[in-house]
Amino acid sequence: MERVRFRLLLCFMLLAFAAFLQPYRVVVVVGNSMWPTLRSGTVVILDTRARRGVNISEGDIVVVRIDGQNLVKRVYALGGSKVRGFLGRDEKKYSRRTYRVPDGYLLVIGDNRQDSYDSRDFGPVPIEAVLGKILS
Repeated sequence: MERVRFRLLLCFMLLAFAAFLQPYRVVVVVGNSMWPTLRSGTVVILDTRARRGVNISEGDIVVVRIDGQNLVKRVYALGGSKVRGFLGRDEKKYSRRTYRVPDGYLLVIGDNRQDSYDSRDFGPVPIEAVLGKILS
């Protein structure tokens, strides 16, 4: 009987470890910053193979870790890109300024631009902060 319990425990541990290694995670969107694309409560699949910016393109929706929070945002610009009028929320002040995104960083923004805490607030995001890409 003890041997059967040990084997069951071992099988359970191996299954749990295999599940941990899978590149996909289930994520629940909280908040309205990605509305109308993603509503609060929407369940999405996160592809963690896209960590640290691998296979990330402008327009992709990613999860980034900023100041201890996981945020779901759209990639606005990648490192090396030049953008105009993005440095802050005051469009009159920044509309004519051109900004080059530093290599190794990206700019992220919420689809609901009035209700989004994003790169306009905290600046460029290091590639290392990318936890994965949302699959569509």
